[in-house]
Amino acid sequence: MPKVRPTDDYRTIFVRHPQPMWIFDLASLRFLAVNEAACRAYGYSPQRFLTMSVTDIRPHEDNERLAEHLNALRRAHVPTTAQTLWRHRRADGSIFYADIMSSGTVFRGKNARIVLAIDATARLAVSRALGESRAALAEAQELAHLGSFETDLASGETRWSTELYRIVGVDPALEGPTLLYQFDHPDDVVTIGREVDRARREGGSYTIEHRLCTRDGRERYVYERGQFFHEGGQPRRLIGAILDITERKHAEERLRFLAHHDVLTGLPNRTLLAERLAAAVRRAAVTAEPVVVFFVDIDRFKSINDTISHAAGDHVLRELAARLSGTVRDDAMVARPGGDEFAIVFAGNEDDALALAERLCAALAQPVPYRDSALCVSGSIGLALYPRDGATPDELLRSADAAMYAAKARGGNAVAVYVPELHTRALHEVELERTLRREIEREAIGIIYQPIVDAQTSLPVGCEALLRFESDGRAIAPAEFVPLAEATGLIVPLGEFVLSRACAEAKRLVLSGHSALSMCVNISARQIHDVNFIESVRGALERTGLEPRHLQLEITESAYVGAEAVVDNVKALASLGVGLSIDDFGTGYSSLGYLKRLPVDTLKIDRSFVADILIDMADQAIVRAIVAVAQNLGLRTVAEGVETREQAAYLQQIGCERLQGYYFARPLAPEALHAYFDRPVSAERGAWTA
Repeated sequence: MPKVRPTDDYRTIFVRHPQPMWIFDLASLRFLAVNEAACRAYGYSPQRFLTMSVTDIRPHEDNERLAEHLNALRRAHVPTTAQTLWRHRRADGSIFYADIMSSGTVFRGKNARIVLAIDATARLAVSRALGESRAALAEAQELAHLGSFETDLASGETRWSTELYRIVGVDPALEGPTLLYQFDHPDDVVTIGREVDRARREGGSYTIEHRLCTRDGRERYVYERGQFFHEGGQPRRLIGAILDITERKHAEERLRFLAHHDVLTGLPNRTLLAERLAAAVRRAAVTAEPVVVFFVDIDRFKSINDTISHAAGDHVLRELAARLSGTVRDDAMVARPGGDEFAIVFAGNEDDALALAERLCAALAQPVPYRDSALCVSGSIGLALYPRDGATPDELLRSADAAMYAAKARGGNAVAVYVPELHTRALHEVELERTLRREIEREAIGIIYQPIVDAQTSLPVGCEALLRFESDGRAIAPAEFVPLAEATGLIVPLGEFVLSRACAEAKRLVLSGHSALSMCVNISARQIHDVNFIESVRGALERTGLEPRHLQLEITESAYVGAEAVVDNVKALASLGVGLSIDDFGTGYSSLGYLKRLPVDTLKIDRSFVADILIDMADQAIVRAIVAVAQNLGLRTVAEGVETREQAAYLQQIGCERLQGYYFARPLAPEALHAYFDRPVSAERGAWTA
C-alpha cells in the first residue's frame, strides 16, 4: 500500500477553498463545519451557521425532496458520492440554484457528508437562453460562452472563439486557430479518436471528458461536445464547444481526498483505513503473507489539550504523524482513525513488527518542540497479526485495540502483542461497565467509611468514604472499576452519588454529637475538570444540610499539576468553605509551587511510605520532609495505611497529626461507623475497641 505523508496543505483546503463547502451530520442534519466562502455566499457568520441545519438554507417546499434524498444516502451501505442541483436560500431570503457535490465521510466520530456548492445561476440562465436557439446547435451554443470551434472539413479552415484561445493557452495575435487534436493529452488520444471517428462515420455527435496540454505546458480538464454535419453522405462541417472543467475536477479531487483523509494530518482516515486493510487482508488470503496491524495511542495527550491548548495538541498530532510516517517502510500505511489514535498496516511477520514498534516508541518519546518549550509524550502500541489474531479487518482492529490498552495498563510507552486473554478481559470490561452503569442508575453502589483518628488522643475526628462494588458475587477493587468509570465518563454520576451519600452520612454523625467531624471524599481528575462540578458540590451540601466545614475533598497530585483550569476550580471549591486535601502526596508529580497557589489545608501521606517506615531510611526521610513542609506551610498531615502500634507511635513522634489504617479500624458500614464513633478508647492499645 502506498504511504500518504501528512502535509499542512490539506488541512487548509476546506477553510480556504474559493467555493462554499461545509460538513453536516447525516443523522441530525446540523452543520459541523463551514468554510469562509460559504459564510460569504449565504450571508451567515460561522457561529450562526453552526447553530443551523441544512434544511435552514433551503426553501420549505423542497423539504420533501430533501428528505427522500437524505434517506437514500442513509440507506447506502458504503459512503456514496452524489452530484445534484438544488435551490438554496441566503440569509436575506433570496433564492438561487446551486450545483451540489457531496461525499460520505466520518467527522468527529459522526456519520457525515462533506459538501461542495457551486452557484449555478449563470449556467442555468445560459441554458434557458440557448433553449430558444436552433435545435441543431443547442448543445454547442450552451457551451459557447466558454469555448467554441467550427471546422470546414473540405477546406480545413477553422474558427475559434476567444475563450478557446484562452483554454488552450494560445495567443491569437501570434498564432491562428488549428486542429485541436495537437493539444490532446497523450494518454487520452486513443479514447478521443475513437469517439470522434464514430461520430464522423455516423454523421452524429460526440461527447467526451478529457485532458488538454496547453501551449504553455499546463494540463487542463475539458468537457467537449461536437456535431458533424454531412452533405451528400460525406462529413462537411464540424461544430463544437469546449467547457473548461479543470476547477471542478480539482474540487472533486479535493473533496474525495477530504472524504478519505484526516484534515489535520493529511493521513488516511477511518474510512480509508478500513478499505485498505480489507484490501490487504484479501491479498494476504491469496499470498499467505501475514498482515501486521498496529494501534497507537498517545499517552497523556488529553493533559496537553486541557492544560496548554488545543492548538498545542494539534501541533503534537501533526508532529507525531510525521514521525510515524517517517519511521515505517514506504509500503506501510499510517492512518489516523480519530482523536489521539493512529493505526499502521503493513505486510510482515511478528519479529519485524516488534522491531518496528520499538523504533516507533523511541520516535514518539522524543520531546515535541512547541514555541519556547518542549512537550513530552509517549506512545502505547498494540500489535495484531492476520490471520492469527483475526480473520476480518474489524477483528484485527479490535485485537490491536485490546493489545494497545494492555500496553497502556503497563504505564504507557510500551508495546503489547495481542493474546486471546485480552479478548476475554475486554469482554469482562464490557460486562463490568454494563453492571456498573446499572448499579449507578439503581443507586446500589455500596459505600463504607474508614475512620481517621487524632494521632495524640486516638479520638476519631473524621472518616473517608470508600466505594464497595460487587459483580457476580465478587468484590471488585476500586483499582479495577474506577479507571473504567473514568474512561467511560461514568465517574461523574458515580462521584455525584458518593458525594451525596457521604454528605448525608456526615450530617447524621454531626447530629449525633460529633461536631468536629470531617467527611473525606475522593475526587477524580475527570470530576475536577468538569465545569458542573462546583454546582454538584454546592447541591449536595444544600440537599443534606451539611455545613461545608464538615466536608473534606481529596484530589490527587496528577489532577492539578499543569492544569490552570483545575487550579481555578480548586479555588472556587475553597470559596464554598469545604476543606481540601492532596491525596497520596509525594507519589505523583509533586510541585511545591502548587502548595503555595492552591488553597489546600491537608496533605495525605501515601501508604507506600508508611508500610516500611520503621526499617526504610528513605521512607523515613520522605515522611519527615512531608511533615516538615506541611508544618511550615500551616497544613495538616494525615498518614494512611497505619497497621501497627509502632508505626502509629513513630508518626506521632515526628509530628503527623492524624492517622488512618487497619490498626485503628477497617472500613465500616454506616451503622458500624456510628457505633465506632460512640465507643470508648482502649487503654491497652491506644485505639478504639472494635
